Amino acid sequence: MAKLKDEVIGKRIRQARMEVGFSQAELAEGVDMTRAQIGNIETGRTVLSLKDAGLICDFLGLDIKELLDTEESDLDALILFRQGEGNSDEKLIDLSDNIVQELIAQKELFEKEETNHVFTNR
Repeated sequence: MAKLKDEVIGKRIRQARMEVGFSQAELAEGVDMTRAQIGNIETGRTVLSLKDAGLICDFLGLDIKELLDTEESDLDALILFRQGEGNSDEKLIDLSDNIVQELIAQKELFEKEETNHVFTNR
């Protein structure tokens, strides 16, 4: 069985938390942790115990098997790829490039809207 990276587990928790609409503080309160602990778990700086994983999964309505699944999704593989780990293939490079291009386009759109807002409020 492959070892699952703490960063991948953290990203899965963050994704599940955001899907149900909870803040880190709300999740922390619901599982009797601090917001900082949740932040550290989500970024992979803290190794998640099985007990805490169970509490978080129960609170978020997430199946613990889904959280600890060692089959890499495209997102998991991309996370590892961007960190300089894991396998690199054309699919991941394309996915990474697409995400970067989308972020650049969103930034440009935001800057354009911000500029328009400044001119209309003068």
